[in-house]
Amino acid sequence: MPNGDYFEIPLKPSNQLELAKAVVGIFEQYGCMDWGIAPGSRSTPLVTALYERGISAVCHTDERGLGFWALGSAKITGRPAVVVVTSGTAVANLLPAIIEAHYSGTPMIVITADRPHDQVGVDSNQAIHQTGILTPFATAFDLPVPATTDAMRHWLETTHFIANMTTPVHLNLRFHDPFDLALPPLSVPFIDVTHTPNENGWVVPISENGMVMVGHLAGLTMAQRKVLGEYWAKSGVPVVVDGPSLGAYETMYPYRTGMPLDTSCDLVWVGGRLHSKALLHTIQHWKGHVVQIHPQVRSHDPLHRSKKVLLMPYESIRFSAQSYTQHGPIRDAMNKRDHHIADLCRMYPNSELSVIGKITAALPDDWVGLIGNSLPIRWWSAIRPLSGEWVMNRGSSGIDGMVATAAGMMSHQPVLAILGDQTVWHDIASLPMWRGRKGALVIVNNNGGRIFKELPIRDHGSCESYFVAPHGQHFEWVSELMGHPYWRVDTIGELDRVLPQLLGTGGVMEWVGSVDPIGLADL
Repeated sequence: MPNGDYFEIPLKPSNQLELAKAVVGIFEQYGCMDWGIAPGSRSTPLVTALYERGISAVCHTDERGLGFWALGSAKITGRPAVVVVTSGTAVANLLPAIIEAHYSGTPMIVITADRPHDQVGVDSNQAIHQTGILTPFATAFDLPVPATTDAMRHWLETTHFIANMTTPVHLNLRFHDPFDLALPPLSVPFIDVTHTPNENGWVVPISENGMVMVGHLAGLTMAQRKVLGEYWAKSGVPVVVDGPSLGAYETMYPYRTGMPLDTSCDLVWVGGRLHSKALLHTIQHWKGHVVQIHPQVRSHDPLHRSKKVLLMPYESIRFSAQSYTQHGPIRDAMNKRDHHIADLCRMYPNSELSVIGKITAALPDDWVGLIGNSLPIRWWSAIRPLSGEWVMNRGSSGIDGMVATAAGMMSHQPVLAILGDQTVWHDIASLPMWRGRKGALVIVNNNGGRIFKELPIRDHGSCESYFVAPHGQHFEWVSELMGHPYWRVDTIGELDRVLPQLLGTGGVMEWVGSVDPIGLADL
């Protein structure tokens, strides 16, 4: 029985933080006192609730290790430890510990934060089908977004039962982005899905005032993307590219964070997932007609906006050769962004933005680049290069497996990987796979997950200890695991000296800057 009498908890519908505090309080009532958290954005209400209730927690970036920590804790206390992680592959990393808990009869509770149902299966970033991912080794509960009083009561009652279970439990909680959600009025979107003729070279109708936006082209290799780029460049259609390059053509424009676009023109959106949240926000408010093209019979639009959908293979897409009027406005917008970013880099030469810009521009022609998630890809998106092959893991994995991904790429081609310090910590066991391969690892070490200093949680007392999670470490020892030389630099002058050596011989370069004067809001 819990300590104290049952009482009614006054909650406003959709107040996710207050509901999270109530959930944490129920676990606390039943004696669940050991908590572990892996920093992440979607789980912010739960982590904030722990802090505001004064509950101490172990903070660790590697979910796999955190799961086994919970296992060890329960072996001593006999009570389940509670693990809180964010969405995406963070959840899958808990599976080994859950399996061991299942077969050893050890209690464990894992709480995974999730997107709303409407954001799953539609190419929303870091959103996967989490329901049942840990079964049959854990009893699964999937609770909906708490948008009504009944849904909130469902959360609370379920928590009472989970806190009393003696087998592994997976509690999947769906959150909207803000803490307090005010449900907007619903306008029903108009969507028309059409199967196009199954033939090569089908010309997509597009007005002379139109433009093409390219998102994630699932299943295409770099070589196949280049073939598409060559075809589309011949038509003269303006193509704004979000993600890996389609080739260095005058008609191809890499999207840069904050680049203004003419939203009154017609838009052809080719592919699915957009890597840039800013670009997704732009399309959400697009005023002109929108046509989306992809081959799969499913939604690739997390916005669920009005549009026409053409189902056809990417390699069949052609555009008519004509004079297009959007080239001038797009070039002007890109030049304006370039001047702004160049001014920031001149004013703050030792900023992460300036450093990543300089490293990106130095990518050798026969190398391929891998850009890390969180802050590195945001800086990279602001200075996105016109040429060079760049790859990113922006599907569902967050910071998971980036070191190993680079090692796999190096089996075929030299790689320049720009990763954050937390990303390297998270995949540290994969470093020996770099041995004997040609590549360069740039570690942007800002002592923790500084991305959270750019998010709304930055002003909360829990931010430093439970989100940024500073480690106070450097990475000289990484070179021993990899069998590569090591440099540590902290000024742009040292970077200019070391960069040619790094790309000549391969190795590890750790960038250790001071407090960064540039924030994402400055871009």
